[in-house]
Amino acid sequence: MKTSLLSPRLIAATLFIATGLTATAQVKSPRVDEARRESILKQFDRDGDGKLSPAERAAARAHMEQRMRTRMEKQLERLKAVDTDGDGKISDAEWAAAREQMQAWRQEHGPKAGKKQD
Repeated sequence: MKTSLLSPRLIAATLFIATGLTATAQVKSPRVDEARRESILKQFDRDGDGKLSPAERAAARAHMEQRMRTRMEKQLERLKAVDTDGDGKISDAEWAAAREQMQAWRQEHGPKAGKKQD
């Protein structure tokens, strides 16, 4: 078995994806959505009219799709790291090994290590 230095955050994300759960299960605050809207406007509203024109919307969409593609590629790499036999599936043994590795890493570095700080 290969030794991997995955952070618990990466392993947790991998395990989250592997279980088929989706982020849509999370409740989002209207404040977060408004803050995100303002951030998008600030970044892509080139003419400063407070609205996104069709061209500005297309640029924002392309940017977000690229970010999503990049995240998905990273998630696939994480899954590959957990799938040690390379069969494209996460076996019970691989799942247990990933969970043990995450727990050991957390014990060594602390439960909040590797998490983004707001």
